[in-house]
Amino acid sequence: MNKIYTYCTAIALILSVSACQKPDIHNIKNLNDGRVMVIGHGGGGFQSIFNPIPANSAASVYNALDKLAIDGAELDVQLTKDKQLILYHDAQLNSQTNCQSCVSEQNLADLKACTYKNNLLRQGKPEEELLLLDDVLKKYASASKKPFLFLDTKLLNECNPAKLPDPTEFAIAIHKIVSKYKAQNWVYVESSSTDLLLALQQMSPKTRLIYYTKSIDDGIATATKYKFAGITTFNNLISKEQIKQAHENGLLVSVLGVKSYKGLREAIDKYPDAIQTDNVPRLARMLRHQSGTAKKQQLVLTIP
Repeated sequence: MNKIYTYCTAIALILSVSACQKPDIHNIKNLNDGRVMVIGHGGGGFQSIFNPIPANSAASVYNALDKLAIDGAELDVQLTKDKQLILYHDAQLNSQTNCQSCVSEQNLADLKACTYKNNLLRQGKPEEELLLLDDVLKKYASASKKPFLFLDTKLLNECNPAKLPDPTEFAIAIHKIVSKYKAQNWVYVESSSTDLLLALQQMSPKTRLIYYTKSIDDGIATATKYKFAGITTFNNLISKEQIKQAHENGLLVSVLGVKSYKGLREAIDKYPDAIQTDNVPRLARMLRHQSGTAKKQQLVLTIP
């Protein structure tokens, strides 16, 4: 019995020490001079018992960018029936709001009546309304230090799969709003649709385009072929060697799907350029040396 106890104790100690190992943040090699961008997933991260604010809401986005002082945010963007851009993640509105149907089946005027139903911190305050992408860009267009915004463009219509948003129409809407606020240097457009990205590339060659992929080698080849700025993928799908390969091809790498200390540490040790996380405070603490005086200037990535 004592041997079993000793063995279990030893294993627990090894696991504990392993979990507490710190990432090597002083020798990171990426396209950003060793700095890893802290990007809030959906603004300040998706909802949990530790994070009760709805993702993509004004409270989530502005709290993350203004109070947590991180590098930027990933925002889920959908196209309304009347070609407006609104922030919302899910396929159907009833999953998070008091409305029914899907974003692409509704006009903006109808969606203005939708509010998030699960803001656990509202405490008598009005429910959070859906946020327009225009509102976010307008807020930061005149800022001296602009946040980096990764726009996850979602071609969704679960209510009527035969009528998915047209990639070219989506690209036109993105082009208009990015041009309106001259945001080509601080907005990244993510999509798994090469049709959308190529259409936008024709309209706005300076807009930074990110290919979202789950097939890493094919994704690197596609992004390189079409001269996109980079790729986005889940951290557990990409290796350190593949990130190095992407960098050798001049591609920025953004990873997501990590929020535990262990997961974030593993992600940092692969040397990505950006990490999209639901645990923004933890990642910011882990990379806190990078927010020192010498690193406070606006980031400029060395992307061709």
